[in-house]
Amino acid sequence: MIVANQKVSEHVFYSEVRCRCGQNGRYLCDGGHIRSEVLELFERIRSRCSERLGRDCPIHIASGVRCRLHNILVGGRSQSNHLNGTALDLKVPEGIGFEEFYSICEDEVGDGGLGK
Repeated sequence: MIVANQKVSEHVFYSEVRCRCGQNGRYLCDGGHIRSEVLELFERIRSRCSERLGRDCPIHIASGVRCRLHNILVGGRSQSNHLNGTALDLKVPEGIGFEEFYSICEDEVGDGGLGK
């Protein structure tokens, strides 16, 4: 079993990508499973941003895995990739503009799909 403070990649803790249903730390689901290829993609994007800035570039994960109930509550699409652990919503990191960040993400994702 994965716990909240367990790292799932070099810069990501499980608590950052698990489903955030429920309140006050009382979750309504098991948290779900984020796919390793998504974490690898995140690390590549983070590395590219760090290279661009010439310093470490933390990137905040706004949303990761979602259970069906949480997905409905946040207005997600019924076939959202968040439901199967193949999506992350990222906030644009400090020091990089939206268009540049989007371009970096697009380069790394390739044909895998990217939303705004």
